[in-house]
Amino acid sequence: ITDITDLKQESSELKNEAMTDKLTGLYNRKVLDIALEKLLGKDIYIILLDIDNFKIINDTYGHLAGDKVLKSLAKLLKKTLRKYDLAIRWGGEEFIVLLKDIPNIEIGKTIAEFMRKKISELNIEKVGNFTCSFGVAHQFLKTKEDLDTLFQKADKLLYKAKKSGKNRVEA
Repeated sequence: ITDITDLKQESSELKNEAMTDKLTGLYNRKVLDIALEKLLGKDIYIILLDIDNFKIINDTYGHLAGDKVLKSLAKLLKKTLRKYDLAIRWGGEEFIVLLKDIPNIEIGKTIAEFMRKKISELNIEKVGNFTCSFGVAHQFLKTKEDLDTLFQKADKLLYKAKKSGKNRVEA
């Protein structure tokens, strides 16, 4: 009889690695795809957020400082969101928060405003404070194509927040 305990542990670790971002410990896009497919037929609210002037942070203080900013933001997201909301590193300095069971877009905007304020209060060694811009979007998901519409809405709103002065929430 072969002891498969080590194989099971290794399999579990590989699965975890495949679903999380190595730097931040947040879920990755693969988890978002899985979650959204399960949410077809429901109202979905997402928050797309982007660190303002992240390239300047990296160029001025170095990539290790930039990594500290990303990790601090991820930690704050984990701490402030409800257990059943999903925080995902979308890529680079962009993050997505998938909100479940909220009644309307105003609540989504309020949650994003709360996060925006908390993020701006973070003080990172060498870097100091930093800010994020937010786009909050809602879509009833009938089909997978509605997912594209949802992300396009959030992306346009994020771009509007950036263009309107940054450190803002647009919904």
